[in-house]
This record gives sequence, C-alpha cells and structure tokens, in this order.
Amino acid sequence: MSQHQPQPRPHAAQIAHHKADFEACSATAHECRKWASIYLEAAYVYEYAASHALNQLAATLQEKWVNGGEA
Repeated sequence: MSQHQPQPRPHAAQIAHHKADFEACSATAHECRKWASIYLEAAYVYEYAASHALNQLAATLQEKWVNGGEA
C-alpha cells in the first residue's frame, strides 16, 4: 500500500488567493520593467554626454599639443 495520499483540490478561496498573488506579482514585474527601462534610458543619456565630453577634451588637448601649448 502506498504512503502517498492524493492532494485535495484547492478551494475557491485558495484559487482566488493564488490568482491575486499572481496578479500582484505580475504588476510588480511590470513596474520593475518600467523603471528598468527608465534607468537604462538615463544611463544611455549619461554615457552619450560623457562620451561627447571626452571627445571634446581629446580634441582640445590635441589642438594644444599641435599648437605648442596654445589653444
């Protein structure tokens, strides 16, 4: 004889509770994706600005070097 007992079927309240948990989790995941997207966009903007500033600095330094220290 097996020791395994069949599991009782979930009651409507348990199903509703799990559905609510799933919906809350889904909403949280959606919110996380939204904020991650916002932060990634901000990171792109800052990376672009930093790259532009470094290119300007490199151009200024190269011009100073070529002109013998005058710019």
